[in-house]
Amino acid sequence: MSASSRESLTDGLARDGRVILGGDWPYAHSPRGQRGGAQVLDAHGQVSVAPCCARWRRTGDGRQALVELKAVDGAYPLYGAVALEPAVPLAHALASRDGAFGAAVDATLLARLDLKPGSAAHVGNATIEVAATLQNEPDKLASGLAFGPA
Repeated sequence: MSASSRESLTDGLARDGRVILGGDWPYAHSPRGQRGGAQVLDAHGQVSVAPCCARWRRTGDGRQALVELKAVDGAYPLYGAVALEPAVPLAHALASRDGAFGAAVDATLLARLDLKPGSAAHVGNATIEVAATLQNEPDKLASGLAFGPA
């Protein structure tokens, strides 16, 4: 990497790093799973997302895929904005309806399992209904380049 590229990257992260990463510290590098880890993070700021891997099973034909789920709270995203299609508030897309949890889903998963808004699936014993497609996820770069769920 050239010096000018390195400077440009460093300047960009200094200026827009919170939006690019979705916060100050990516969850994957956090001590939350360690003894006392939750208290360490909570003492230094706000946590609004927790990622995990799960098996997404399509209702009907049983097709499935490993996915990375993000459990988020009402403060998510701390920085930046989530864009959905259809353009609805994130809280609306994630709301429970008729015993199913709402989900905003990456277009890649929709194509892979032939899903669309309104499609139902199961993650563990939970029923999930696709409510929207993710168009922009501000902390997506924080997880780095992935060839499958991390």
